[in-house]
Amino acid sequence: MIVEFSVKNFRSFSDLQTISFVATSLKSSKDNQFVDLNNVVVNNGMRLLKTIGVYGANASGKSNIVHALEFFCRAVKDLPSPESRLSKLAQPFLYNENSLNEDSFFQIVLIVEGKNTDMGLQLRKM
Repeated sequence: MIVEFSVKNFRSFSDLQTISFVATSLKSSKDNQFVDLNNVVVNNGMRLLKTIGVYGANASGKSNIVHALEFFCRAVKDLPSPESRLSKLAQPFLYNENSLNEDSFFQIVLIVEGKNTDMGLQLRKM
């Protein structure tokens, strides 16, 4: 189960941005308790959301967080090769010259078989 996902220097994200699946302490009203029952799960002592919503203005990066997660998953599942294909896929933040010389950063925190696990990836466009 995903706890959080972070990304930095990728597409429209210059600074570190984190999307969290940790539920707040807020509870739905009695008339809407089914929302909590269907969407909040307790795993490893944490209240986590099964689904989340991402909203914001047009061109504010909503799609890019999905692209970042997709990129990270693809990078992790690809078989290793003598020639790295990852740097060719890197898409750093383009509106700052320094970003081209900085690493892109991706990290996911998961609960796997009851244990917190985090995986990260840093890469630079070549």
